[in-house]
Amino acid sequence: MADVTLTCKGCYQQFVTLYKYRNKRKYCSRNCADKAHTGEGNPSFGKTYRTKETHPEWAASISAGCITNEINVGEKNGMKRPEVAARMSKTRREKVTSDPVYREARSQCTRKAWADGKYDGVAVGRCKWYDHVRPDGSIVKLQGTWEVAFARRLDELSVSYDAHKGRWKYVALDSKERSYYPDFYVPMWDTTIDVKGVYWDDCCSKKFDAIRSSNLDKQLVIATRDVLENWKVDLLSVQRELLGYG
Repeated sequence: MADVTLTCKGCYQQFVTLYKYRNKRKYCSRNCADKAHTGEGNPSFGKTYRTKETHPEWAASISAGCITNEINVGEKNGMKRPEVAARMSKTRREKVTSDPVYREARSQCTRKAWADGKYDGVAVGRCKWYDHVRPDGSIVKLQGTWEVAFARRLDELSVSYDAHKGRWKYVALDSKERSYYPDFYVPMWDTTIDVKGVYWDDCCSKKFDAIRSSNLDKQLVIATRDVLENWKVDLLSVQRELLGYG
C-alpha cells in the first residue's frame, strides 16, 4: 500500500505515514503527542486509579492470581529464555549508550531511589549476604562475615545501629558525582562505619578520601582488621561458624 498524508492533531502540520497506520497515527512526532497529552489533554487527567498503596486487598488478589495461574513463573517467564533475555539486554544497552539524556535520567532516578531508602538492605556486590538476628528479634541483612562479627559485637555492647541504609554523594577523582552506600551508622556516636576486609589498597584509600572531602559534616571510620580486633570483634570464630570450617 502507498503512504498516506495526515494532519497532526498537535501542530496541524501534514506528515506522511504508512497506510496501515492511517487510523492509529494522530501526531507527527512524539514531541507533539507529549505536548497534547499534558494536563487536561492526558487521557488519565482527573481519574483515580487503584494502586497497591490505596487498595492493598486488590493488589493482594492480583498477586495471588498470578501465582495460582503461574503467570511469568518458572519456564513461563519470558526472561528465562536466553534469546529473549539477550534481546532485551541489547535493546536496553543500546538505549542507554545512545541517549545521554535518557542515561542521566535513569541515573538520577536510581540515585533518588537509594536516597529514599527503596534499596535499603538490597544485596549488592559479590560478597555473600547474611540475615543477622538482633537481640530484639528483628532481622538485618549484612554483607560478609566481618560485618556479622561487627554487628554481634555491637549487640553485646547494647549499641543500636542501622545497616546498609542511605546514600552519600561525593565527587570522585575523575570529577564525576558518585554514590557511597554506608555499611553501618551508629546514632549514639553519630558515626558511619565501613567494615573493610583484607582488600584495602591505595585505590580504596583515595576513594574514601574523596568521600570524606565531599562530606565534611559527617564522621566516617574505616574498620580494617586491626581496628576490629582492637574493638574486640571476634572475626575468626564467626568466620568458622558461618563458613562451616574448624
